[in-house]
Amino acid sequence: MGFRSWFFSKIYADNKKVKHEVLDINCKLDGLNHQISSHTKYFHNFGQDKEYEELLQRMVFLEEKLELIYRLTEKNTNLNIDIRNLSQTINLISTNRTINKKQKITCLFLVHNIESWDSVFSIYQEMLCHNQFNVIVASINRRYPGSKIFKDEEYVHNILSQLNVPHLRFNNNNSYEDLNIIKTLAPNVIFRQSQWDYDIPPAFSTDNLRFAKLCLVPYEIMNFVQLGFNHLSSHYHSSCWKLFVANQQTKIEQEQHDKLNGINVFVTGHPKVKALKNAKPKWPIVSNSNDKKFRILWASHHSIDKNWSNFGVFLDIYNDMLNWAKEDDSIEFVFSPHPALVTVLEAITDETLKRSVQEFFVEWNKLDNTYFYREGPYGPLFQASDILIMDGISWLLEYQLMKKPLIFIEREDHSAFTVNGELIANGTNRVSTFEQAKALAYRFKNGEPDPNRKNQDIVVEQLLSIDNAAENIVDSILEDMTF
Repeated sequence: MGFRSWFFSKIYADNKKVKHEVLDINCKLDGLNHQISSHTKYFHNFGQDKEYEELLQRMVFLEEKLELIYRLTEKNTNLNIDIRNLSQTINLISTNRTINKKQKITCLFLVHNIESWDSVFSIYQEMLCHNQFNVIVASINRRYPGSKIFKDEEYVHNILSQLNVPHLRFNNNNSYEDLNIIKTLAPNVIFRQSQWDYDIPPAFSTDNLRFAKLCLVPYEIMNFVQLGFNHLSSHYHSSCWKLFVANQQTKIEQEQHDKLNGINVFVTGHPKVKALKNAKPKWPIVSNSNDKKFRILWASHHSIDKNWSNFGVFLDIYNDMLNWAKEDDSIEFVFSPHPALVTVLEAITDETLKRSVQEFFVEWNKLDNTYFYREGPYGPLFQASDILIMDGISWLLEYQLMKKPLIFIEREDHSAFTVNGELIANGTNRVSTFEQAKALAYRFKNGEPDPNRKNQDIVVEQLLSIDNAAENIVDSILEDMTF
């Protein structure tokens, strides 16, 4: 273990010890206060002078103890502040290490959102082509809305293995043990896939990773929804050394919302653009028919309630989609939900609804013309499908790279689009009911051209025109780290 790792471990252990001591003292204080209350009641029952003096002396003694506890608590608070300040100073020294061109830059990719692996995969590949980089990938657990525990590292590991990506597995019950391994690896740069600390085991939170230069490529190509809170200025955003974005419009929005006025934001293009355009078609349903069937990709967002962005319509249409698939075997349906929708559905407390959703998945998986897709990157699905039916959010933009019809089932109460969001929505076919979506799908199946095809060209030209994002990102890192 290097000095830095030992130093932080020592601070953590000392601080933990002090906190336990304060907790013990507070417990004793509660007991003493209880005794005071008992003695006070006792005192009211006796009026003798001797007993009165003894109680007064006891109360004075307890007050002195209480004052000592307050001082110790204040000292512990100040100690925490000092430790945090010292940690920040050490992190500053660590992250500003310079590297000459004979040394390697160690870059660590922490992967929990394997579905968005295409956001960083080409960066990983580009770094492998440079002698300057030592690249490490690690699978970690995640906690999405609806889940109370961190899980799915096994799932992430399996997909990375299928993609032939060598990687470490950080799946200890105590994630701080994995953090010690990371510190032993001493990465210069860390890419984490999400700005949300809640999604990540605690050891991989923003503050615990600040000994390295933090980078972020958003898991979505760009934000185009007004969520009602400042989601572009998270602690991770403001702690990033470099935040790489898809276009100038995204940079402008970031500058308007974040605390750093965009000084850590770099317009490089988004790696997912090229990854989706170059993905090889692969459809998971194997048909016995000699004729290719019409292929519908169906996706649904996790915001099925009214507490987030309010895009999800899964609960309104899942039985309709099942009945449609049962009645028309000339169409193949692949359902690829947002990964957080899976955990949201698992957390349903209404037993009747929960049983109905479970029955849907059982029936869906029985059919020959349906498939439930949870196999990581979705570019191959985009390429192999004929149309997309969805409710939101990021695929509303991303699927337009395919130049294929996109049917958007739109809730009236969803969060408002930004100006760019309205531009993106113009490239979709907006409907409000399942029946409208179904009727429109048959029109496309019968060969009717997409009326919004030209709008998609405008969207792609204005927002997705940078193809060489990975090269730009690697060049940016090299430019500012080596001498």
